[in-house]
Amino acid sequence: MNRLTDKSFVRKQLDCILERRPCDKIGQNMKDLIPIIAYNNCQRCNPLLKQRYAKLRNFMLHHYPNEWNAIIQHYSKRLSIQG
Repeated sequence: MNRLTDKSFVRKQLDCILERRPCDKIGQNMKDLIPIIAYNNCQRCNPLLKQRYAKLRNFMLHHYPNEWNAIIQHYSKRLSIQG
């Protein structure tokens, strides 16, 4: 089964990424990558990471647009504070 079709799994990962609950290994890996890929729409990413980012972005915009916007806002604020 594709994990992206498992709403419970997706919700768990979204809650982790948005710091609403503890992360499992998958969620922590995603959480660590979000600032890298969200900054400048992954312009400095290698081709494989760009492809994965595009798929994830399209999936999120189609199925979870509010959560995607919350993620971008959350990590944009963190990047501007660090920068």
